[in-house]
Amino acid sequence: MSTVIVNGFVTTEGEVVVTNRIDTDQNGKQFIVTEGVYKTDIYIEEIESIETKYFALHEVFVVEEKFSSETNEICYKFIARDLERLEC
Repeated sequence: MSTVIVNGFVTTEGEVVVTNRIDTDQNGKQFIVTEGVYKTDIYIEEIESIETKYFALHEVFVVEEKFSSETNEICYKFIARDLERLEC
């Protein structure tokens, strides 16, 4: 687990995994899709940004929330408009 800052002010412990992939629209134009998963044990009503030690995600849109009866962990699946790599 690492420190994750959500919406610029909510500090949590969690894990964020992000994937950039190329997709193609109906006109054949390629574009980058930034998507990922954020796992934590804190429920957050609305997520607009996610920041870790290594990167920041802006204009985040949660598309799925997963809850388990076995753990207190919540898994947020999201897409984001922008991935910014941070210098350590």
